[in-house]
Amino acid sequence: MADATLSASKWPNSWPIRFEVACQVDAHWLRVQQPETSEMKPMKIAEENKSFIQQELDRVNGKASQSVMSSAEVISYADKAEVRLLGLVGAKKHAAGATFMARSGSPVSRAYGYRRTATEAKMERRNTGWWLIDISRCQLNSYQGGETSIAITPAQDLVSVNLLRAKYSVLQPEASRRMSANQQTQSESI
Repeated sequence: MADATLSASKWPNSWPIRFEVACQVDAHWLRVQQPETSEMKPMKIAEENKSFIQQELDRVNGKASQSVMSSAEVISYADKAEVRLLGLVGAKKHAAGATFMARSGSPVSRAYGYRRTATEAKMERRNTGWWLIDISRCQLNSYQGGETSIAITPAQDLVSVNLLRAKYSVLQPEASRRMSANQQTQSESI
């Protein structure tokens, strides 16, 4: 016990300094390796904002260059989201409030065992068009990439269901029996 105290007293300043340096290195490593999410201001997705969108993408993607999104792809995803949303709600007046998520990349062979860095963009439909609200970096497995999803508001869901129901009619059980009885009497009279 005395030897431990004596040996610790020989180098009182070396151990804390080394520990502090190791913590700084580990903290830097964690900060670099964690997926970045952007604290960006929402920006309208349009050709005139293409350079600003690319700056945000470059900031989030860092050195990654293979399975990441470009500003042209963001604009393309916004166009696809518009077509998909209008297919659900029918008119632009019902479009505001929906969100769309797109992930870059595409699935690769399952033999490829490494994870890939990709970009995930979240967009929101406002009255003036699609707005980019968040960009983040994510990791993909071999079977992931290129996923998209759309989320609509409850009011948009109601409009969508009403549009779908307008395309067909539902036979009531009692009405269907009357129809079959009327058809039988007509066939007997002929």
